[in-house]
Amino acid sequence: MNKKNLREIIINKRDNEPKEERHNKSLKIIKKLINLDIYQSSKIILCYSNIKSEVETLGIIQNALKQDKIIALPKVINDTEIAFYKINSLNDLKPGYQGILEPSSDQLDYSLIKDALMIVPGTVFDTKGNRLGYGKGYYDRFIAKYKPKYTIGLAYEIQLSDEIIPDKFDQKIDIVITEDKVYR
Repeated sequence: MNKKNLREIIINKRDNEPKEERHNKSLKIIKKLINLDIYQSSKIILCYSNIKSEVETLGIIQNALKQDKIIALPKVINDTEIAFYKINSLNDLKPGYQGILEPSSDQLDYSLIKDALMIVPGTVFDTKGNRLGYGKGYYDRFIAKYKPKYTIGLAYEIQLSDEIIPDKFDQKIDIVITEDKVYR
């Protein structure tokens, strides 16, 4: 099955899960993430603002702010690039590209990224750290260029595939967290 078809099938499955069920699974995923040693020890968190049926990330953002971590979210710069901007509160987020909440604040000091934990969105993951995003390559390019210390994908179990055959530009992630398990 090609990537486009696999992506569509999984997004459709995810979209068809009841909202309350997704919310409860998101809470379990967030709890697993914030209890990880690497999350606890990370001072810099790169996160994303979830859209549609993705794992909810608001709890992560709130937790990072409460723990005085540096938290930064992406803003789409052009057709190939995202940049991360530090936020100090949820008020720093405004609807941007495709209605996604984006920061309206200062760009992150990129020398910090080598020590950052990056939470990466995706549509499909396998247990070996391969992922399919939405097909634009924003995160693959960013990870390849800036090399954050840790990368973590958040997904519901229904988003897991037996195996994703990566292209040469695809970047592996270190950990995938679902409502059931942490895959390293």
